[in-house]
Amino acid sequence: MYHESMVDVLFERGTGNDGTRIGLVDTDGKSLTYSELVSKATSIAGFLAKKLGVEAGDKVAFAPINKVESIATIYACWLAGASVAIIDPLSHSEDLLLQLDIAKPKMLFTHEESAERHCKIAEKAGIHCVVVEQVYGEANDKGWWEGYWKPRAWEPAIIYFYAGIAGRTMEVIHTHSTITASATITATHFGFSERDKVLVTPPVSHALGLQIATLASHVAAALPI
Repeated sequence: MYHESMVDVLFERGTGNDGTRIGLVDTDGKSLTYSELVSKATSIAGFLAKKLGVEAGDKVAFAPINKVESIATIYACWLAGASVAIIDPLSHSEDLLLQLDIAKPKMLFTHEESAERHCKIAEKAGIHCVVVEQVYGEANDKGWWEGYWKPRAWEPAIIYFYAGIAGRTMEVIHTHSTITASATITATHFGFSERDKVLVTPPVSHALGLQIATLASHVAAALPI
């Protein structure tokens, strides 16, 4: 039996006996316990809802890199009720513009190092561009947001772009239940336990890095990214 969503997994870990354990570490040296990740994600979700107008049923785009802020932001988007279209941050300008045109997201999240290029393209597409590090900092002291959304199993969670399907680039939508099932099966197959640490070397902008490795490790193990 699987959890309905990875949000449920995170809440179980963050509010239970695992709350004080390190859940995320990145190469910049930043880390979060599972309890801190829950608090940070709900705080950012509240900021997205109250300040940026993100609502349940919205779709946002995100060009993530392997940082603590990325994982917290993805959970925050889910907690705000939004699905997340994952975009390769190294996409050529034409590809990025095409993906934004296909997805038609409410906004594009990007990182400081990519903001100049990504935001210029987002502006061309008429889409609001948001720098993750700024949101992460501004939401830092907002505290737990009680109005968070509880994702349901059948709701869209992650959207990837695949080229070559029907001869053109298309969205492939993964629901919360399929994301959670994939993570749980992977964790079970490799025998992850709370004593383990999983080093994620694939980029989290790729399904292998995000869905298979990153989220799977949250089922049981800590996560250096």
